[in-house]
Amino acid sequence: MGYQTASIGLTRDVNRSAVLRLIGIAGPIARTTIAARLGLSPATVTASTRELIDQPRYMPAEYAAILVDFRRRRDASAMYG
Repeated sequence: MGYQTASIGLTRDVNRSAVLRLIGIAGPIARTTIAARLGLSPATVTASTRELIDQPRYMPAEYAAILVDFRRRRDASAMYG
């Protein structure tokens, strides 16, 4: 009996859900802290938050506010290097 592996899309969805759930529990939290707590790479957390920011779905207002803060920091980082 072999192991079944998840598709890339399913893995991405699971990671994104875990990131969103942790944001909901912890409130404002650094992406590096999210990565450490969930055992994900910082790049995976950045990709997950980018997807949540760029493709908003229905979510509680407090989650959206935290993601807006991530967007502001991302945009400022892009502007100033």
